Amino acid sequence: PSEIILKVVPGASGTGRFYEDDGTNQDYTGDQVANTYFTQTQTSQGRDLKIAARQGSYAGIPESRSWKVVFLGVVQQPSSVTLNGVAVESSSLTYEEEKKQLTVQVPTTSCSQEINIRVEGCGEPVVEDWQESTAPYAGIVHIVTTRKYYAAGSAVPYEKPQPLVEWEDGTFHYQGALQPGRLYIINSSTIKPTTRYFAPQQPDVNIINEGIGYSITTDSTNAAWAVLFGADNYRFTLNTTNETVKGEILPWWYEAWITGGCVEDGQGDWKLEAGKAMIQDKTNPYVWTWMGELKAYSSNVEAKRFKINGQYGWSPKVLHPYRQDAPILKASKVMYNYSEDYKWSIGDDGYYRITIDLFHETIKGEYLGTEPPTGFGQMLEEATRITVSGRSVHVQGFEPSTVRLVGTGGQQCDVRSGTDVWLAAPARGVYLVSVESQHAHFTRKVVVE
Repeated sequence: PSEIILKVVPGASGTGRFYEDDGTNQDYTGDQVANTYFTQTQTSQGRDLKIAARQGSYAGIPESRSWKVVFLGVVQQPSSVTLNGVAVESSSLTYEEEKKQLTVQVPTTSCSQEINIRVEGCGEPVVEDWQESTAPYAGIVHIVTTRKYYAAGSAVPYEKPQPLVEWEDGTFHYQGALQPGRLYIINSSTIKPTTRYFAPQQPDVNIINEGIGYSITTDSTNAAWAVLFGADNYRFTLNTTNETVKGEILPWWYEAWITGGCVEDGQGDWKLEAGKAMIQDKTNPYVWTWMGELKAYSSNVEAKRFKINGQYGWSPKVLHPYRQDAPILKASKVMYNYSEDYKWSIGDDGYYRITIDLFHETIKGEYLGTEPPTGFGQMLEEATRITVSGRSVHVQGFEPSTVRLVGTGGQQCDVRSGTDVWLAAPARGVYLVSVESQHAHFTRKVVVE
């Protein structure tokens, strides 16, 4: 790997080792292996970590790599952090007080060079927080290798291989344009003799598929996936756990709804009709936005939670977070049709803006305060859905409203209140639908056939 993440567990001084070989042959039974040794030392001033020069080699081994060293159990901002005796730039340091951890980014360095990191003035290490999961390993370095994969070939409309993005579930994703041609999924940023190809089980399998197994090879023959036509909205996923590649051209949704215990009061258990319609972006059909009030309604089940549906119904299209009660203000990625019915959670009661991007499978939450934000009334009007079925007029809005059906002569034909109401037209003709709520008042014309 071109980068390694080292997690340094607090506790007594200790050592660790990172072993590596080619991974594609039996040469490891000989001398084609390499080891890198680590030593952590607790001192009265702080903590020292030594990454020794690598020992051994094998064909295709990287000559240099970067390191991300994460010291766990750091109770306070260190007074000094040095790398080989030189103060580390602030841009290469991250201290997270809540997590009690310090991250030191070591730039790309020759593997034949020794690396020494000293952390001073960081307080007594907190060991108890890590005892349950790492008790046998206190003081020993834990290693997390970072994997990088790329899309290459004539189907990729760029000058060089494009990196796949690793998601929280450990899968790797490509999202963007492809053109007719051959697509290679590889483990290096350039094609070289040691490059590994993720080859389909059958030659020239279409990248649009429901999940095809692959094999890993250094032979590019029959290693390509077929792209039959060009489009800007290709997505494919490399799953190294079940060893499959799955691809699609993603269609956009025609509706999106935010539903949950924090969306509307008086639901008890969640009610479909209490969901709020999101607004589709006018320039990007994959992007949807909702702005409104979210509160922890104590009378509702799961009062602080919500999820997003792709239809006025509970299935088949649903967006979830990767874990239960993921804070919406910190959320970034969504899981489409996840096996677990996880939901996002809100913090303070108030007005929020929720934006989803279906193509990139992202979500962003913003807290707007306790008062209606500028443009809220206009947003309510744009988000209100009015449909006609026979002689019934269906009105779905964000907040409780009084809705009137008025004839062209000014006579009131029906009136209802709520967020999801049906009005009855007495006959065919043109009618006005008047919607009045706390933050909006508008009128639309409908035709009843």
